[in-house]
Amino acid sequence: MGTLCYNPDSFTPDNQPLLSKGQWQQVQFYLNNCMQLPTKVGDDPSKGEFPYADSVAVYKTIQASAHDFQSGALKGASAMANTLYNYGEQSKATFGAVAQLIANGSGDRVVLQKLLGSLKAATSGYQTDAQDIFSGTKTFADAIGTAKGDLTAITKKYVDQAGGLKSDIETLKVDVETQHSIITEAQSKILGDKKVINSTVYYSWIPLIGTIIALVEIITHEKDIQDQLKKIKGAVTQLSQDNIKIAQDEASIAQLVYAETFNTKQVDLIAQVLPNIQKIEGAWGTIGNELGDVLGNIDKASDPSSIPCLQNVALATAVNEWETVANDAHDFMLNFFVQPETSMAKAA
Repeated sequence: MGTLCYNPDSFTPDNQPLLSKGQWQQVQFYLNNCMQLPTKVGDDPSKGEFPYADSVAVYKTIQASAHDFQSGALKGASAMANTLYNYGEQSKATFGAVAQLIANGSGDRVVLQKLLGSLKAATSGYQTDAQDIFSGTKTFADAIGTAKGDLTAITKKYVDQAGGLKSDIETLKVDVETQHSIITEAQSKILGDKKVINSTVYYSWIPLIGTIIALVEIITHEKDIQDQLKKIKGAVTQLSQDNIKIAQDEASIAQLVYAETFNTKQVDLIAQVLPNIQKIEGAWGTIGNELGDVLGNIDKASDPSSIPCLQNVALATAVNEWETVANDAHDFMLNFFVQPETSMAKAA
């Protein structure tokens, strides 16, 4: 049960810190993915390219808002943790000093007001900082919330076009089989012609279809053999193109689905974070008001040591609770700015 005088437990309702390191770690993980989204139209993922122009337009919007959030509200959250830590340490020292003064019978009104007044003075600025962090986070939430609907529609369009990863890709795979058949037929004609025996033959492994083909190095007879070789070379070229396209299409669809998924998770995470930022803003306001009330009572009381909030139990509770707040904030800072092991660019 927390003290009713200074309310440091406002930062840890239900014994859970409002500035949750778990939530913010996940926010940073997905934010790094946002920053790695491809923003150029093309077929080379290594250059940050992606083949679907409409998805790239949405990715650009997400990435721009992610940059703004990273340089603004995210840094603000780190600063807010630092503020909580420093204020917690200052509060521990201040309430400890007030308790010592009163215990020694030297609770001078002016000294008490100076000590507690310094704590109160800081709260309004910290409340404003929390408002700014909330505003920046809300802007990011709105941007990725809009993108969520756009990405869902775009992903559905391309998945449907591919027939749920079947139609277009299966067409290409059928062509792979066709080219394989062309090679097999041409091989039969080449190896069935006894005149080939008089030519130099070498064998080549075709990894795309897992087969060995015989190629005639020197041709000194009928044009038919040359025609069969042209068919083989053309089929091998087509096989390569088909397999590259299959890989690109499958990777593109996979990235679309992944981008939609992590953006949705980010939307959900930010929705959890926003109310906690508002509660932090409210907590600073509550603490400032409570300190104001105590300062007002010091003004009025004939004996400040008789004020309930300046009794030893209230001050000792405040010291302990501010120590908890400071420790939570320190833990948050130690686990901030996490870098994920993978990114969208690598996944592409």
